[in-house]
Amino acid sequence: MKLRCLSGLALSLILAGCVTVPVLQSERLLSRGEVEALFGGRTVESHNVNTGLSSFTYYRPDGRVVQQRFWSWRAGSWRVTPEGRICLKFERERCRYILAEGDRYAKVKRKSGRLVRLVRYRTFLDGNRIPLPAGKWPRSTRFRP
Repeated sequence: MKLRCLSGLALSLILAGCVTVPVLQSERLLSRGEVEALFGGRTVESHNVNTGLSSFTYYRPDGRVVQQRFWSWRAGSWRVTPEGRICLKFERERCRYILAEGDRYAKVKRKSGRLVRLVRYRTFLDGNRIPLPAGKWPRSTRFRP
């Protein structure tokens, strides 16, 4: 009898847990137009999954970009490839896909046939929200801590 009660309780807990587990939303890679619309003219807060560091980046519609991290700035450029990869160039260019997970976004790379999340995007704000050093666009592409 005790065994039957315990197994019934265990089954109830398992089934109750199934009801509370959120359904995973579909994931998809963004197209070129979607990436351009999401980033262009916006300040974006990002979180590096591996290092735990956050940064703020303003993507100018003309292809220039400025980034603030650790109270220092760097400037560079950005573009989107025809297949939808966003490319950032500070010292060297790196291109990655943008993954939509419901209303959340991540920068990913393909590795061994799967997508690996590198960066989580937290906020997308219209316009430049980064206070530029001395009110001017940085000349150097290097961080100055």
